[in-house]
Amino acid sequence: MIRSNSARDFREYICIIVFLWFISGCMIFAQPAGTSGFWIELGIGGGSVGEGGGSISLNACCQKNRNLFSGRIIGCGELFGRTLNDYGILYNRVFHSSALLMTFGGGLGVVTGHISHGLFSSKDPEDIAPVIGLPLEARLFIRPLSFLGLGLFGFANINAQESFYGATLSLSMGKLR
Repeated sequence: MIRSNSARDFREYICIIVFLWFISGCMIFAQPAGTSGFWIELGIGGGSVGEGGGSISLNACCQKNRNLFSGRIIGCGELFGRTLNDYGILYNRVFHSSALLMTFGGGLGVVTGHISHGLFSSKDPEDIAPVIGLPLEARLFIRPLSFLGLGLFGFANINAQESFYGATLSLSMGKLR
């Protein structure tokens, strides 16, 4: 994929670095006694961008008592069409039992993306200017084991350019309880 804007690439790298910094901070935060858990979620599903658009989600979650902080990267769109990427840091409120986890939250994020004109098109992809958004999320997970969970992850991003939403079937791995 050819990109014409090196400043845009630089901003995406900065977003990825901030996300990795957030993960490392969560690992440090997860060490003291009283912390409930730290885990990574990876999901695949559908989204509202494009016709028959899909979505992929990667979340890093750090829970302490009834508070959950998450960093996320979401790609939503068509394989050879319009795609939007969401980079966000969110706060969630946790409702849980021994084997069930439910959260609702929101935060601050950046949305980027591009428009591809098809696999065999001679036109170059067009970049979508980055915009600040309000990311929202909800999750419902079953945690049968202390290190493994399976569930539904719903997401949305409300922004001035193009708001979108979707859901993924996600697998969580880490210290879940």
